[in-house]
Order: sequence, then C-alpha cells, then structure tokens
Amino acid sequence: MRYRVRCEDRNTGRGYVIEQEGRSPQAALSLAMMAGHNALGLADDQTAPRVGSSVAAATPARAAADGKAITSMILSCLALVLCCVPPLSVPLALLGLVFGVFAPSGSGVRAAGIVIGVVALVLSGFAVVAWIALSPTLRP
Repeated sequence: MRYRVRCEDRNTGRGYVIEQEGRSPQAALSLAMMAGHNALGLADDQTAPRVGSSVAAATPARAAADGKAITSMILSCLALVLCCVPPLSVPLALLGLVFGVFAPSGSGVRAAGIVIGVVALVLSGFAVVAWIALSPTLRP
C-alpha cells in the first residue's frame, strides 16, 4: 500500500510530501527515514508542497549535499593516517577542513571530518617540530 509521508528538509526546514510503499504506516515511515528523509509523520492534509512522487525522486539532492561531508571525512582520515609525513598530511587536512566547513550543516559526518582534520593538523605540527629537533642537518 502507498502512504503519503510528511517530511522536512534538514537544511532549510521546509516541508514536503513523498509517497512511500509499505505494509503499514509505521513501515512506510521507517523506509522513508532509511532513505534519508527527515520523516515527521503521515500526511493528513494536502497543503505541504509536493517535491517528488517517489523516494527516488527526492533522494539525489541529499546525496549531492552529503558528498562534501563524506569527502571531508575521507581527506581528514587520510591526513590523520599520514600525520608523520607533514608534506602530505597538512594539505590533506586543510582540504578536509575546507570541505567540512562548506558542507551543509546538520551532518555528523561533516562534524567528524572537521574534528579529525583539526586533530591531523595538530599531530602534523608535532611531527614538523620533531623533524626539526631530530634532524642533524637542520640544527645550527
């Protein structure tokens, strides 16, 4: 059976309605949430603006928005792994921070990318200090 599910955009707070297949109203709500929608409940009224007629039509906008957050986390994790090699880790961490800052807010992946990027930058700074302190050719 098809149910109309009332949802809300996490970034703008605007409401929209999708149609979702499900055996029961609870199953339709669960499936809408698993597809990435912020499902609020079943649509009783016909006043909410209709964005798409199916979950597939409404999902790509969210997937594109999360791309920056995922990129931020991947770059920051690479920077953390390579923190002992500052010429590689510093640019990766900075790129991770930039992607994280410009990703849409409200994403835990975005926050993780920013935090891991900052940790990678700090550890890379310690690695630079260690390289200078331990390198015999750089001492005066």
